[in-house]
Amino acid sequence: IEKDFLKANGWFVKAALRNHIQSQHILGSLYQHGEGGMKQDYNKAYKWYFKAAIQGHADSQCELSNLLYHGYGNIQQDKVKAREWCIAAGKQGHAKAQKVLNKYF
Repeated sequence: IEKDFLKANGWFVKAALRNHIQSQHILGSLYQHGEGGMKQDYNKAYKWYFKAAIQGHADSQCELSNLLYHGYGNIQQDKVKAREWCIAAGKQGHAKAQKVLNKYF
């Protein structure tokens, strides 16, 4: 089976627009890292992570925290919001978020 990133990404977008949390997270990751045929775009990564994070997706909350902490691309650095999202993920038992809280906050 041949990989078709364009088709796969189209399905992710359709699902994400219907509030499928995991699809929103995957799109955030694809944009953050410039993978799967997506051009790296921190603003789009932020958008998709945020949509999943407000629905309680711990991985997205942690990644959103990372984007805000470092201020990647055109994202305004905001360590207060970064801490809030990291706490939200940590409260769900997200190990990386808990480690980050102990190290940076």
